[in-house]
Amino acid sequence: VRLFALDSWFIIMSCAPYVTAFILSLSFYSMFRYFCKAKSRAGIYSLSVFLSHMLIAKAPTSSYIYRVLFVNDNFSAFGVAAAIAWLIVLDLITKENYSNNRRVPVSQIGLLTAIMMLMTGIKAPIALVMIGGLLGTLILSVIMKSLKLQPVIIFLTSCAGFFLIYESIITPPTSSGAGSKMLIFGKMTEIVFWKKPLIKFMTSISLPSILQLVIILLFFFISFFTIYFLPVIIGYLRELVLVLRRRKNFDFARINIYASFLVGLILMMFLSFSGHSQIYFGLISAAFAPLITFWFFEDIEYEKTSAWMRGLTRGSKVYFILVLLVTVTSLSAGMFNQFEEAKARANPNFKNDIYRSLTTNEYEAMSWIKENTPEEALFATQKQAGVAPEIYSYKNRWTNCHFQYAVFSCRSYYIEGSGFSLADSEWEIRKELIETNNKLYDVNNPKRGDLARSLDIDYVIVSKDLGDKDLTNADYTSCYSNPEIEIYKISPN
Repeated sequence: VRLFALDSWFIIMSCAPYVTAFILSLSFYSMFRYFCKAKSRAGIYSLSVFLSHMLIAKAPTSSYIYRVLFVNDNFSAFGVAAAIAWLIVLDLITKENYSNNRRVPVSQIGLLTAIMMLMTGIKAPIALVMIGGLLGTLILSVIMKSLKLQPVIIFLTSCAGFFLIYESIITPPTSSGAGSKMLIFGKMTEIVFWKKPLIKFMTSISLPSILQLVIILLFFFISFFTIYFLPVIIGYLRELVLVLRRRKNFDFARINIYASFLVGLILMMFLSFSGHSQIYFGLISAAFAPLITFWFFEDIEYEKTSAWMRGLTRGSKVYFILVLLVTVTSLSAGMFNQFEEAKARANPNFKNDIYRSLTTNEYEAMSWIKENTPEEALFATQKQAGVAPEIYSYKNRWTNCHFQYAVFSCRSYYIEGSGFSLADSEWEIRKELIETNNKLYDVNNPKRGDLARSLDIDYVIVSKDLGDKDLTNADYTSCYSNPEIEIYKISPN
């Protein structure tokens, strides 16, 4: 977008869906084709990822992983694709050189670092999980007395690439939306539709709290991994035992996949992030669960194992198929609902949510802003609520999600959207911001111009549906007007 001065909306709406489908399917296919023994099954393995409908959360037909990954919410799919590419390059480097302790391949490690930098820029939580997995693998190599120089250099260069991009390009927000507590165990379980009725039922039969916690976590991980839940647990534990007993060679890249899988789960379950954005840590666990599952199935198929392990494997395959029938049904129902919604929206008479869309006059005003104001200009708006007034609350961050002005004008705003970035527990800060913002619109406030300048606000937008106020004075000069919008420029002195 920046390099060729393209319109970001053209890229997002016209190109991203096709690029996502191609990159994500190619990445999973490449991962299975490269890492699995039965390479001819890579296509079937990839299809299972799509059909798994992982993390059935907000409704029986709704998959949170599908929304984040396959719909490419916040470009998460590109981050996972970068992680897969990084792993393949890591394996190419370590497989040939690790056992032989050859000289460090500078160009290859440079490529690995470049991919890490790209991954960080796309989705930093995903890159952080890969760094954590790399650290875990190094610790295990020390325990197993298998540490070599190459992985240490790879770790250091990857960390350097991560921090370079994070510090120089990614601008940390004033709040992550987590509030004062960054560590809250199990916050991700709040998004599942069955949690409250399940707790109510368990409480009614007087189950101890610790047992309730265990049951909730069990159901959550089943809904998270769906078809892979049972085989990924068995496969993970089996691999861990074999490596610790030295019955398997120390394959650095392969162990790094298991380590990253675990790190992703831990960070997802223990961190409190913006909204439920800790799901981005769990994406790596979701992406690697199929690979761990099929590694387990293939190991049992191609290697000599005990009868009880083969029986356990057959049981996990039966589980896999039965749950697959459920997830395919869930996915089909979800796709049908989306299709019906798409048909409804295609109707010219469809009524959009007035709190999450723009009118023609609002769109024209935002276009004027984009074309006629400095890119660094800061705007104020009365609109920060993304819901109807009767259900709006400054204590609820999810009702403070009006982003349309900022998105369509490509400008920064004092309050629009920033209220959402604050956690529910920080509602007092949000309230103070809103009250300060309201003073900019008080016609009886003779110092509102001084206030705007103290906040570095350059323009004030009046949305006439919230009250048609004439703010004109020595500090406020009208520079744009249409039937629904009035824009005032703040005098610099």
